[in-house]
This record gives sequence, C-alpha cells and structure tokens, in this order.
Amino acid sequence: PEEDGPLPGMRQQRFARGRILWHPAKGASILIGDIGRAYDTATVQQREQLGAIVAGEDAARVAVFDGGSITWAPGRKAAIHV
Repeated sequence: PEEDGPLPGMRQQRFARGRILWHPAKGASILIGDIGRAYDTATVQQREQLGAIVAGEDAARVAVFDGGSITWAPGRKAAIHV
C-alpha cells in the first residue's frame, strides 16, 4: 500500500526488492538494489540533504536527487554524495 514518504510531501510504495518514491513536482522514480539499501540506511540529515529524487537508478548505476546522488559500481558499496 502507498504510504507517506521519507520526506514531507513525498509518497512511497515498498516492494520486496525496492520502492517507488513519488514527489508532486518530480514524479515517480524507482530505488532498488544497493542504491535502494543505501537510501534506506541513510541518516535523516543525509536524506534531507539529498532532497527529492529526480531520477531513479539508470544504466550508469546512479540515482539523482535535488541535492546529490547515490552511486554504485560492481565490487563497491553504494555511496551517497551530497
């Protein structure tokens, strides 16, 4: 079921392998895998700095947010960049 998202104004729906985040001005984006886990374990301060998601994970393994990004590469942990 849909629920409040991690930041004010956002909505989300969780699934077994990730979640869909929705923001009224940015639309919906998917977070999965290591990038999704990095977002799940981010501190409140990191999430606030990241802001709203702009684009979910792409082929370059980057999820873009208003205030930063989360990246992942094979053999490395996902990293939050704010």
